[in-house]
Amino acid sequence: MSSVDEKEIRALKWWHDHHKGNAQYLVMRLDQYFAGDLDALKLIKAAMQGYRDLYTGVTESETEAKTTN
Repeated sequence: MSSVDEKEIRALKWWHDHHKGNAQYLVMRLDQYFAGDLDALKLIKAAMQGYRDLYTGVTESETEAKTTN
């Protein structure tokens, strides 16, 4: 059995809060968009580039290549 020290616990909590905040931001912007705020789409598109890099490691150009071929 392995143990986790306080430093590791703090790091895990930080990453948990970071990802939770990203999800909350995206849900808020999607709510705005679906409520008719078309300007929210610009913010969603801007955020998606960062989310794609952070969560998938796939760049936008790689995604475009897969969808255009």
